[in-house]
Amino acid sequence: FPDYQVDIRDFGAKADGETLNTEAINNAIRAVSEKGGGKVIIPEGLWLTGPIVLQSNVNLHTERNALVLFSDDAALYRSEERRVGKE
Repeated sequence: FPDYQVDIRDFGAKADGETLNTEAINNAIRAVSEKGGGKVIIPEGLWLTGPIVLQSNVNLHTERNALVLFSDDAALYRSEERRVGKE
């Protein structure tokens, strides 16, 4: 991976276990991808999110004591644009 990294907090993510960080995490991934790749750091904390869209050359790195908690809100995962295998 290229030597470039960002922290999801720089994109507005909050480790309170209540804030939905989907947009912040995906924006961080997109920013790293647009730079040609690198590392997206998820620091210590409880990070609530919906669907994460991974991209090539992006290392999604969770630091010690970081927990990514995926929302149980099924509606977040039903978007037509996010369906895996959509034709």
